[in-house]
Amino acid sequence: MHNSARAGNRGGLNLTAILGTVRCTVWHVGMFDTFEPALPISCPWCGSVVTDDWQGKSGPCLLLHFRQGERHPVAHRVDEDVRFDPTRFEEFGLPDEFDLVGVCASGHFIQGVGRCRDGVWRETDISAAEEQAAGDAERERVRQVRKSLGY
Repeated sequence: MHNSARAGNRGGLNLTAILGTVRCTVWHVGMFDTFEPALPISCPWCGSVVTDDWQGKSGPCLLLHFRQGERHPVAHRVDEDVRFDPTRFEEFGLPDEFDLVGVCASGHFIQGVGRCRDGVWRETDISAAEEQAAGDAERERVRQVRKSLGY
């Protein structure tokens, strides 16, 4: 049996095992942090509000929960026996800019960018997702017009 491991994209680990003629690739996703924007954010595709926490891998990736407007995490979402004491939360923070992803009730993935000032998460920007949704809507409009004209 031959085993090899190499770095995958986005910080994952691609483990590949070759057993005779059978090859299996497994992506190790790894840990992440969760994020709670200060205000509800609506999906640019369907308008539904993202109700679950946003996720991202640009922070400490320790299953910490960050709330917009707070300098440090507000919770550690793991089993109690391995949970950090809240006094340790001040050891962790966010970079000046970080990626995060939310999922609406319709299943649309909304990519955003969080921005910190003076170490505090102050802004959540989904303008790239809004531009993508607008482009998708325009392509659909053109498709419908072409269809109505018999193209």
